[in-house]
Amino acid sequence: MREQQLYEFKYDKKKGLYIGWANHKFGYIYSCYPGFLSFVILGLMHSSYGKLSFVIAMLMIFIPIGIGYIPAYKAVFFNDRYLVYFKKFEKESKEWHRKWKRITWAFCIGAVIISMCGIAVMLEIIIGMENIHFPFLPH
Repeated sequence: MREQQLYEFKYDKKKGLYIGWANHKFGYIYSCYPGFLSFVILGLMHSSYGKLSFVIAMLMIFIPIGIGYIPAYKAVFFNDRYLVYFKKFEKESKEWHRKWKRITWAFCIGAVIISMCGIAVMLEIIIGMENIHFPFLPH
């Protein structure tokens, strides 16, 4: 009985620990893509208007991320749509799962890279890259 409860706590497809974890991680990773736009907007606002208040800076970061996340959330988690995807995924071959595992990794790594590129573009707009000195790069 205890093992069954623990299994349901972890793996339940509607309320399980792992589906909640996946929902949050999906949001974090997906948010990196509109985050690029957020950093560019923040850099442009800073170069146009000077130093921005903390509240304005946070709005410039979170509004594009929030707007970008809405369609992704509706496509996957709205009305438990992911349960339909689970049923489709269970029928697929092992090779198909390997392919999509690679695509998922590429999506996640791409998100981190694009987020760092957004920060670099923001810094270029605000202060220029010639004023940034990375200790690990030759001068």
